[in-house]
Amino acid sequence: MSDTHPFTSLETLRIVDLVEYHAALDQEIRLDQAQAWFRGQDRHFAAVVDQGRYVGLLSRNHLEDRLGGRFGQALWGRRTVDHLARREALIARPEWSLRTLLQAVLRRVMDFHDDVPLVAADGTFLGMFTVARVAATQSELLEQQVGVLHEQSRELQALERRIAQEEKEALLARLLGGVAHEMNNKLAPAKGFADLLEERLRQTQAPQPLQKHCQTISTTIDEATALLGQLLNLSRPPALNPVSQDFRTLVENAVALVQFRLRKCDVDLELRLPSKPVAVLADGPQIKQVLVNLMLNAMDAMEGAPRRCLTVDLDTEDGWAGLRIRDTGHGIHPSHQERIFEPFFTTKGSERGTGLGLSICRSIVQQHQGGLHFQSEPGSGTQFEVRLALDRSLRPVKSELQSAPVVLKT
Repeated sequence: MSDTHPFTSLETLRIVDLVEYHAALDQEIRLDQAQAWFRGQDRHFAAVVDQGRYVGLLSRNHLEDRLGGRFGQALWGRRTVDHLARREALIARPEWSLRTLLQAVLRRVMDFHDDVPLVAADGTFLGMFTVARVAATQSELLEQQVGVLHEQSRELQALERRIAQEEKEALLARLLGGVAHEMNNKLAPAKGFADLLEERLRQTQAPQPLQKHCQTISTTIDEATALLGQLLNLSRPPALNPVSQDFRTLVENAVALVQFRLRKCDVDLELRLPSKPVAVLADGPQIKQVLVNLMLNAMDAMEGAPRRCLTVDLDTEDGWAGLRIRDTGHGIHPSHQERIFEPFFTTKGSERGTGLGLSICRSIVQQHQGGLHFQSEPGSGTQFEVRLALDRSLRPVKSELQSAPVVLKT
């Protein structure tokens, strides 16, 4: 009788899982009866057993050859099947590995056409499988192993790229920090003398254009000093002053700072905050700087978009607070996504950005032992998520979102 079994997972594959069918004839059955049985089956081999124990392998072709011809039935038809059972056929054991089985099959190249009986250590017949099944399984295992190696190679390459990027950023940050420090030293006297000159010109009632020139010099030095301050913060972030505070309050304060810009850019705001406090240990001004920067970037990304909506969503999970800032802009091009945290990398143009904002934001969040992540798809907008650990000194409170978001229309 035929009893087919599907493949199991290759990760847990055993020899017994290769069994395709069970075909066994008692050794006392006559050869003419076995011939009739084979003609009703689509199998070419059957095990010969004695009370369930394996005796040998019976081949349909061998049987037909012996019983065919003019006197075949008369000479052999009434003999029992054990007379034609092959004792030398390959026998597989349940404890074998697939590699052991394949090696055993390869050693019997001339018998590749034989199906293989599976026999337990005590001689009990367990089932039959074809050599083709063994070869197909081996091929699947090889493909699986190649796939695993390919995935590991991809992960290793990604890790190497990430390490190289981090090393490059660390080196660049140290270099920029040194340059910023030296440039500050050079700008300080220039700023002092420019202010002094402006004051003298004012006292002597010098022409207005000269005073304006001094004001321009002083303003330009102030802007350069501010930029150098950002570089110093990137290379040597200022010390944190973390205190336990409600993350919701930081978000609300940051939203208040960009409220005018929201109206000016005609952007709708959807603000979703939990109804209960979300306590985190954070340096309030620095985290607020991160949130404002991300919101301003989101508004810039929606310039020219048919729908402009900024969603700010705060919740908690597994000891973390996650703030997601989503826009409906044009998204970040895939070729830019690996570089957005690089210092001085910007897609806004030099007249609109320095390319330091996201680098500084990530540096601040990492100082808080948190994470800054993003997801973006061209044409579908971008989402940034700021993750901060909840203040574990307080009793954790499960986040309950307000039943409806606060929607501010401009």
